[in-house]
Amino acid sequence: MRVVSSGSRFRSRIGRAVTAASVLAAVAAASAVAAPCTAPDDGGGTAALPPAAPTGSCPNGYLSPSEKFQIVDGLPPGTTIDIAGELTGFAGITAGPGGSLAGEIQDFGAQLAMQMQGAGTLAGYTRSLTMANLTGETHSAPRAAGAAAQSFDTVFHQLQGQLPPGDPDFDLLRITAGTGFGLPSPGHTTLMRFGAGTWNVDSFFDLAYRIDFVGAPGGLLAGRSGSTTGTIRLQLGQAAIFDHLECFGGKDPLKLKGVVSLPSLAGGLYDAVGCKIGKAKKYCTPVAKIVTASSVTVAPLVGQSLVDDYVCYPIRCPKVKITQGIVDQFGPRVLAKLRQKELCVPAQRAP
Repeated sequence: MRVVSSGSRFRSRIGRAVTAASVLAAVAAASAVAAPCTAPDDGGGTAALPPAAPTGSCPNGYLSPSEKFQIVDGLPPGTTIDIAGELTGFAGITAGPGGSLAGEIQDFGAQLAMQMQGAGTLAGYTRSLTMANLTGETHSAPRAAGAAAQSFDTVFHQLQGQLPPGDPDFDLLRITAGTGFGLPSPGHTTLMRFGAGTWNVDSFFDLAYRIDFVGAPGGLLAGRSGSTTGTIRLQLGQAAIFDHLECFGGKDPLKLKGVVSLPSLAGGLYDAVGCKIGKAKKYCTPVAKIVTASSVTVAPLVGQSLVDDYVCYPIRCPKVKITQGIVDQFGPRVLAKLRQKELCVPAQRAP
């Protein structure tokens, strides 16, 4: 194999390959976190896999929040091509019983959107490529169709595709992945019912891959070739976070009267003493929230997932007025003239 020096020839060709580097970097950064994904019920009490993406309810495919595909072998020492990849554009999806997990086999076509960034002697090299002709096969374990929560193992059995001829840098760029090719790629998927006819999808694969490349004659990588193997965590969607409380007004037959003290956490707003408490006015339960319209920009602020229900009682405490700056999903602001109004306590559902 003819080896090109790691000096001037590599650097002399970088300029033509760098196009809108700052824009690509921004796109890569923006796509680094998997967005929430919801999928429609398939009519059988579950969701079809892989879900259609990108769509409004599932804005990205499988991507890596923190890792990148890499080309290392065949490049000069200390030189890499890092690839932020998104497996997306699933099409021609068919499913049937069977597979290595004795559940279901899914076959599909897909695309791999790639944002390439060079390092070492390729510093400054940036390209955006789409490998549009991938074929894939995944296997999933049996799931409890109809259950509100469905959690099951998966395997990426096969994934393969390559760039068509004519690329200025690659005479060959091929990706091969999956357990069926001797590259173990386990995964897991959790479906959570998210309203009528909708499922929240939280899915990942630890995808073992091999990238083969041959540099195009006259191109930046001319005379070079290599085969790099690695493993990358690909994530689609997020775990369903029930970090909101939906509260219902109602009547409580218990005619409660009492006095309570309310020591706060360190750094809390106020340690209240001698607060009078009356009969319950609200019953609250954890929910997730999907904003379908808003007059302000909604920020991706996520809290801790809640488990307990709560009963809220009115309280009357010694007068105090507090001002507190806050940030929630609808933006930063200052809340003024805060006074104690309610005390919410954990509750368990009874028959």
